[in-house]
Amino acid sequence: NDTFKDTLLPKLTIIEDKRKRLIRNFFNAGKKIINKQDITFEAFFTSYFNACKDLRFIHIPNNNNTWRPTFEYLLKTEVMIKVKEKTFPKVS
Repeated sequence: NDTFKDTLLPKLTIIEDKRKRLIRNFFNAGKKIINKQDITFEAFFTSYFNACKDLRFIHIPNNNNTWRPTFEYLLKTEVMIKVKEKTFPKVS
């Protein structure tokens, strides 16, 4: 998927068991947060990642250039809530 090809997010190349569990748990938590139990896996992640792709921290490094977002960071429930509530700054 090329959703994040022009961002700081590293390309995801390996999906081992730990990441599979993280993805599955995030999807299940996300369905509850958005209150759509019947949403498909693909529709959920397409919608979520499209909402994430314009976030400022995905494109612009922090002030001291030491932190970059990771796939795992985007799969934190508190990040999903902030994305849904639109509390992260967007790229202008």
